[in-house]
Amino acid sequence: MKEYMIVCFLYLGISAISCNKNSTQLPPIKAPQKELSVSAKINGLATVDLIFRQTQTATADTVWLSVKNTATASISNLQFVVELCKATPQQYDNCDLQVTRTLPDTIAPGGTVNNVYMWANKGIKLDAGLINTGIIAYTGLPPHPLADVYNNVYAVFEATDSAGNYYGNIRGYILADGTATFRLKGKADEYYNLEGNFTKMLSFNGRLMKDSQVLTPFALDSVGDAGSRKLVDTTGDALKFRVKLTTPINNTINSILSLTLRNQ
Repeated sequence: MKEYMIVCFLYLGISAISCNKNSTQLPPIKAPQKELSVSAKINGLATVDLIFRQTQTATADTVWLSVKNTATASISNLQFVVELCKATPQQYDNCDLQVTRTLPDTIAPGGTVNNVYMWANKGIKLDAGLINTGIIAYTGLPPHPLADVYNNVYAVFEATDSAGNYYGNIRGYILADGTATFRLKGKADEYYNLEGNFTKMLSFNGRLMKDSQVLTPFALDSVGDAGSRKLVDTTGDALKFRVKLTTPINNTINSILSLTLRNQ
């Protein structure tokens, strides 16, 4: 008499039992899910948590994003930015996954909106040191005139002699509290970050960084033609500004002119 091996699988929450004769195969094991929560802050105070849940298999890698309100009041029309970096030090080329979203939902205190965005097969590392988040706006929050995400048009590294000027790339974001990060790529793959704070449209003070080291402080200079100069030019959807460096880069570059476009 031929013997049969019977393997039965009991699925929790389902009353039926499924049996497969002549099989020693177990059902596929569900890939474990990784989770990371990163707080987005305004003036240093956590307002929402951005929750990343990652599932990886041999053929797929997905990351879902959810948003939890950690404030004491409801939040409506939340606009936020997420910047995902592949490595440190963070710079223009390895922080190229940048997403901004506006949620029309009203999120009660302690409430969560699940699965507001998904990345597929992007090689994302759930590491708090590689993920930057920020709040751009929400209903009732005093607006910052420049708060938004900005995409590259060009940057000009300006020397004392204009013959020494050269072009590069720039992208960045300004948050609701004026905190700003702009990432620059110059010639010969030199990478810099402008990190500072925009006080409305009146000043932009901060530090020019390279490889996580401070190169020099900077301050907002003016742009435009003689007789019509201004600190910041926001004509159309553009943002144009210049920063004056306290100490020149390589003893030659004294300022950086930036032209970007608001995220569309």
